[in-house]
Amino acid sequence: MAHTVPPIDDWMKATNKFEKNVEDLKKELTNIFRKKWGVKE
Repeated sequence: MAHTVPPIDDWMKATNKFEKNVEDLKKELTNIFRKKWGVKE
């Protein structure tokens, strides 16, 4: 299989998806920390 560079749109989609996943993960971790230590904002 030849290695081809994906079109820029695919890169953008992948990057956006990754960034969204990171944001979701941060939210999840924040929620877990708040529950664990009873932190209120």
